[in-house]
Amino acid sequence: YQRRVHGGYEPTVYYPRPPSKALYVNLLKQCESLGIPIIASLPTDLADPAGPTPFDLLVDALFGFSFRGPPKAPYDAVLRAMAQSPAPVASIDVPSGWDVELGSPTGSGLFPDLLVSLTAPKLCAQHYGGPHYLGGRFIAPSFAQRHALDIPAYPGASQFVRLDAVAPSGPVR
Repeated sequence: YQRRVHGGYEPTVYYPRPPSKALYVNLLKQCESLGIPIIASLPTDLADPAGPTPFDLLVDALFGFSFRGPPKAPYDAVLRAMAQSPAPVASIDVPSGWDVELGSPTGSGLFPDLLVSLTAPKLCAQHYGGPHYLGGRFIAPSFAQRHALDIPAYPGASQFVRLDAVAPSGPVR
């Protein structure tokens, strides 16, 4: 979030429950020190497809890639609101509601407008048919070779590269 603020963006962080782990407490403190608003409830007009949305972009970073099972309250309502919002959605690593390997076989997961994979694409990205970017130059060539990772060349000093889209196995917004 620091880069977004210093880059002239005006992010808002949705955090419905106070964190208990020190890492997340400290990350929220960092956001607060930067003047980033932290909200605990969604704006009522977020999912109104007929009206203006309060945000230009929704970043889906609700769950980590180890998340399993159906989302529970309040996150199930958040996913519905994001899916219905007229604002574009960018998912980080694994779209919420997806299995890290299988994607969204039932079609109940979020289908974002953009997927940003960090470090390396996860297997579920094979089931995503929209624009897909790889971000972060974190993998040493020796590690990529040892684990048979096909990491594309980044242009110049760029920290991201666009990957070719594959045929979708589900709806794309």
